[in-house]
Amino acid sequence: MSRWLRNACLVGVGLREVVGIEPRHGGKPADVLAVASLDPAISGGMPEVRNWGAPLATVMADLARKVKTVDVSVADDWVRYWRVEAPDGLGSMGELRALAQSRFEELFGATSADWVVEADWQASGSMLASAMPRELVEALRSSAEACGLTLRTVAPAAVRWFNRHADGMVTDCWFCSFGERSVCAVLFEGGHVVHVRQFRFDQKPDTTEMLARLESESLRVGLPQPRHAYFAGQTQMKGEGEVGSFKLKVLGRFDAMPELRPRSGQGVTAEASLLAFSGWVK
Repeated sequence: MSRWLRNACLVGVGLREVVGIEPRHGGKPADVLAVASLDPAISGGMPEVRNWGAPLATVMADLARKVKTVDVSVADDWVRYWRVEAPDGLGSMGELRALAQSRFEELFGATSADWVVEADWQASGSMLASAMPRELVEALRSSAEACGLTLRTVAPAAVRWFNRHADGMVTDCWFCSFGERSVCAVLFEGGHVVHVRQFRFDQKPDTTEMLARLESESLRVGLPQPRHAYFAGQTQMKGEGEVGSFKLKVLGRFDAMPELRPRSGQGVTAEASLLAFSGWVK
């Protein structure tokens, strides 16, 4: 059963807006405590925001009048994901971090110093790694501190959704976390990360198209196609159950949890509300 901590708030940094949500129990719609628009530059690749400080300062200032602590979830559109393999005999956690940063620079051609690279550094074998723009993370920290708020956690949406639902997933599967214009697709085999692919798109694929992409990706990298697929995040896809060669389950559906919907007339999309709720403690 979900529990909620008094004087805390969930913040979602979406592609086009930043939202502060206070969830309510008993099927009641959530309260939107703060919202600010973003104006991202979108040109087919990673989106960009010229100034994170102003919208984040607005949201944090509004929240500081009502709460003391915030947990932030960042939409997958702002995040880069990849797989890191921890070799046997690795000497320290610092060496694993350096390996993840090196792999990031190799894959994306970007300087890791401009990104906050995270993974489960205590894990062994292969793992999902993520990188959030350092400018965004530092703006979150500075705006929260300036308002006297405690920034308890900052995490990418795919990591939030996986941690929330992992216990109910089978060990061989595709797990997909949807942003507004991207999908982080993670292939698990025996509970281990064996492949990561981030798809970016102008128009969100429907269920059949997305499953076809996953099937093609398994063939492309020469890995067994799992029977199960899980969709989470900013998706309203229908067609659960047997879909083609997959058994599909959509996680965190609006119709299953009324608390995910903001109260009407509060000027925020249901998708942004759902993003913020990915950080809700179970």
